[in-house]
Amino acid sequence: MKYLYLIFILTLSLQSVKSQILIGRVTDLSDKPLSEATIVITDSMYYNILITDMKGGFRALDCPDSITIRISYVGFATWQKDIVISQLKDSLLTVKLEPSNMELDDVIVTAQPPKIKKELGKFVMDNVSVSPFAKGTNAQGFLRFIPILNTATNGTVKILHRNEPATIQINGRPATMPLNLIPARNIDRIEIIAVPGAEYGGSKGGIINVVLKKEMDEGLKAVVSLSDKQSYYNTQNIGTFIYYSGKKIRIMGSVSGNNFKMRLKNDYKHILAAENKVWDIVSPIKITKKTLSASFNLEYLPTDRQTWGFQVSAFGSEDENTFHSKTVYYRTETITPDSIFKTKIKNDNPFRPHLSANVSYNLKMDNNGSKWNTNLYYGHYNNKTNTREITGEYRQNDPSGKEINATQYTSVKVDYSGLTTDLHKKFNDDNTLKSGANLYYYHMNNKLAYEQTSGTKYGPEPVGSYSFLHKEFTGAFYITYERVWSDMFETSLGIRTQYRWVNGIDTRWSNRIIKDYFHILPSVSLLFTPNDEHEFSLDLSSSVSYPSLNNLTSFKYFLSANEYSQGNPDLLASRNFDFMFSYNFFDDYSFVVDYMHDTDCWSDFVIPDKDGNIVHTQANYGNCDDIDFAFIIQKYFFNNRWMLSSDLGANYTYDKGSYKGIRIDNKNWSYNFRLSNNIFLSKDQSWLAVVVYKFSSKSRNTVTIPAHHSIEASIQKTFKNSSLSINAETMFNNKMQLSSNYAESGYSYKLTKQFYPSVSINYTYTFGNKKVRNIYERKDSNILDRIK
Repeated sequence: MKYLYLIFILTLSLQSVKSQILIGRVTDLSDKPLSEATIVITDSMYYNILITDMKGGFRALDCPDSITIRISYVGFATWQKDIVISQLKDSLLTVKLEPSNMELDDVIVTAQPPKIKKELGKFVMDNVSVSPFAKGTNAQGFLRFIPILNTATNGTVKILHRNEPATIQINGRPATMPLNLIPARNIDRIEIIAVPGAEYGGSKGGIINVVLKKEMDEGLKAVVSLSDKQSYYNTQNIGTFIYYSGKKIRIMGSVSGNNFKMRLKNDYKHILAAENKVWDIVSPIKITKKTLSASFNLEYLPTDRQTWGFQVSAFGSEDENTFHSKTVYYRTETITPDSIFKTKIKNDNPFRPHLSANVSYNLKMDNNGSKWNTNLYYGHYNNKTNTREITGEYRQNDPSGKEINATQYTSVKVDYSGLTTDLHKKFNDDNTLKSGANLYYYHMNNKLAYEQTSGTKYGPEPVGSYSFLHKEFTGAFYITYERVWSDMFETSLGIRTQYRWVNGIDTRWSNRIIKDYFHILPSVSLLFTPNDEHEFSLDLSSSVSYPSLNNLTSFKYFLSANEYSQGNPDLLASRNFDFMFSYNFFDDYSFVVDYMHDTDCWSDFVIPDKDGNIVHTQANYGNCDDIDFAFIIQKYFFNNRWMLSSDLGANYTYDKGSYKGIRIDNKNWSYNFRLSNNIFLSKDQSWLAVVVYKFSSKSRNTVTIPAHHSIEASIQKTFKNSSLSINAETMFNNKMQLSSNYAESGYSYKLTKQFYPSVSINYTYTFGNKKVRNIYERKDSNILDRIK
């Protein structure tokens, strides 16, 4: 009897702890997933802690039927409730967190800082605003902490050692304000689209989309930034970023001014063996440029489902460039000069306005996430240049020399307009159909006037006035289908049709240029995530790179007494194919293989013309293939106070083709390495030091570039409402010699570029209303203490 009683009690106990599976999703009030939210599930005998995934989802196994669940997320009110899992429909729980109105003055909440992850077709970094490295910096400064990006001091950013800069977007639209004026604390996530698919229309350098937080703190805020840079000359910059957030209106605006000065020094040595000629050109250049830019962004939300937007930006600049050039001619068998040219060229560019505007409408079509987007664009650009040249010509047999005065005027006016529309139909969490179309129209009027004011006839162009009228129309349509097959596997298939019509006339030659392009561009993305520690992805896309409008003119712009640049009306569009494989593992490591094949590649060529002058031009030469390997590490040490990131890359290039009888048959391996140390020097994370070392081995394309390495160091102090940083950068080999050898034509040249070290100081001050402040990181080991 005693044994029967024990069996009865044991049976009741087993029934009382019958396990359940709880599946849930955590979002904000707008149904946006909240990743890395903390889930704590308890009862009298059970305890479990979970973290939501990128889609806000979580899954708890072997739960008691009756539990207490508590959900917390930085900046949101904690949610807690007692539930019975068996009473939930399909054991599913959906929770929407409300923003917190707590005043957190000097609280440091800790969690693992956000890291780069892979989503379908893109790399992403979520929760940027809670990163400790977002404290006291701006969007441009934060990008340097992302290991797959290479940032330059001039503001350009490249993805994974690509040759061309990435296209910068803000909230999915072309950036209308400088990134250095946007506080990093206002960023929700950063999307890095290395291989743009059919939806994006292709960009050889990739796309970086900075997504700002939708729920900014209510009220008016502003950021003022001051910087001073000392290189060979001194440069100053001032800017302000203002934003206001209300219940139905959000406003962002920026104004910045820059007084820029730079010195360049280019030394050419040209050898034309066939004609037994050698000439040296020494050309120091001083560039002075003043710019003023402003942008305004207004969003109106009449309902929870609709958003009207209006963006306008204005940019203006004026600059003055002075070239001093000394050209020495001599024969290859002697070093005695045959003749010497001394040239002074002054470019005076008056104020050049650039205005652009955009009207947008966004509609949320259902609760699944379906949406419709429409944008209207307009822009105007006006560029004028006045060039005056004074040349003294000195010959051995005529020491008195001759003086020549000539003036060149240029004017470029561009008007463009466009329409884009996108429809994303989300049938459910697993199936999404995206489609869209865009139309663009460009009109350019490029004028050149050249006149001789004194001296003998001189100049690359005959005296007179010329114009180049250019019209361009582009239309495209895309459709993409995305499917989530399981928790481990996702796919995207897309296709884009694109048509471009070009019509131009050059009055100098009475030559009309008419080009029609039609392309079908497929794209494929695959993402396989067997578990939280491993991600495999494949991305394949095709795109077209079109020549810029200015490069299609045949005008000659003189650079020195015997040097000029010239456009190429015969320049063809290049078709690009990009295939990328990436493997992310253990959150800290990535391995990427990127293969690119381009047809009708173009490059910059420096060659002599029939009169012995040096011509700078762009031209197609054939096909080129590149394969890149990259191994990337991002690790945190010492309680997340030290972030170490590095990437080791290798590149194999194979170019094959010819230009004007010059054969291009190049096979080349090159290597690169970058090491970045980001260290908090104080416990409160108010002092930050950054040291970045870069190395690139010798590489060869149409031009050979020697091995070079550089170092960048900065220190930043963050105060309660402001930050101060000091940055220094230098190349160890400040004189870099580029060379090219066209053996078939008997011509070669060497170009020595001189680089100067720079030091800059930047001060930023933030003022305005604050509801949530100083929330930087969460640390898993402290989660239990924080939420109890």
